[in-house]
Amino acid sequence: MENSQNSSSFSASGIALVISVIVSLQALFALGLALWLTFEALSHPEGSLTAVLFELVMLVGFAFWAFFAGASVRKFAGWARASIICIEILWMAVGFGFNQGDWANPLLAIALVIPAALVLLLMFLAPMREAFARTH
Repeated sequence: MENSQNSSSFSASGIALVISVIVSLQALFALGLALWLTFEALSHPEGSLTAVLFELVMLVGFAFWAFFAGASVRKFAGWARASIICIEILWMAVGFGFNQGDWANPLLAIALVIPAALVLLLMFLAPMREAFARTH
C-alpha cells in the first residue's frame, strides 16, 4: 500500500514538472509577444499609445502570473490548479483567435492550442487530482 502511494506521488511530481515546464515556456512566449508589441509600437507610432500600453501591461502581468503558477504547481499549492486551468483556457482562446480573420495563422493556432490542451489533460489525471486533494 505504501509503495503505491510513493509511485503515485512520484507520478504526480513528474506530471507537475512537465506542466511547470510547458507553462513556463508559454510565459516566455507571452513576454516575447510583449517585446514584439513594444517594438511594433515604437516603429509605427500612428497607433493608439493607450491601447499598446494596456496590451503590454496585460501581457507582462499574464506572463508573471503564468511563471508563478507554473512554479507553484510543483509544490501542489491549492490555488495553482485553478490558476493553471484558467491560464490554459485563455491560451486556447488566443489560439482559436489566431485561426480566424484576415491575419489567420493556423500553425501558430495549433502551436498554442496543443500545449494548452495537453496541460489541461495532465491537470485532470488521477495522480494530479489526488496530489491537489491532499493539500487541502
